[in-house]
Order: sequence, then structure tokens, then C-alpha cells
Amino acid sequence: MAFRTFCNNKGCLKEMEPALDKETNQVFCTECDGEITTVDDFMKRQMVSLGQVRKVKIKKSPYSVSCPECKKQGTPKLIGDAAFCLFCEHELNLSGPFIQLLKSVLKKN
Repeated sequence: MAFRTFCNNKGCLKEMEPALDKETNQVFCTECDGEITTVDDFMKRQMVSLGQVRKVKIKKSPYSVSCPECKKQGTPKLIGDAAFCLFCEHELNLSGPFIQLLKSVLKKN
């Protein structure tokens, strides 16, 4: 049986099954996508065990690279001949031909 509660956001106030974001440990309404602040830590742990967690939508982009530092995937940004993570700005160790490919593709956009 899933955990149900009322949304405490102005304008919504509907009863629904909220979803927990495991990275930030915040609970969100599935109707209005607003944060619900009335859920305690015990219920958050129960929501994880019940599987009421937010599904991570992986946005696929061309030429995306996985960062070893933050574990996120995205197209790196180029500064000179060096490639950096789009999210944490960690320098990425990429091959020369791949950096040349990124330069040609990013210039077109």
C-alpha cells in the first residue's frame, strides 16, 4: 500500500502519492511538482522502501561523456584544447581526435 498525503502547496491541495528525490531527500507532489514540506524522516525512509522515488530522466545528448568526478553525463565544454565537465567543471581526459570532433560540432551549433 502506497503512502498518500495532501499537497501543502497553495493552489494544489490535492491528495496524491508523492515521490521522493533520493539525491536531495525532498518530497514532491505528483500533481503540481511542488515540494511538500510536511513529510518527516520516518516517512521518507518508508517511501524509499516502498519504491516511491522520483525516476531520474536521463537526457541523452550527442557526444556526451561521463564525468568520473560527479558521475553525470553531458556534452563537455571546451576551453582551448581542454575539455571540462558541464556540471562540475572537472577537466576531462579525452583523446585528441575526439576533442577535434567536438570543436567542429560545437562551432556549427
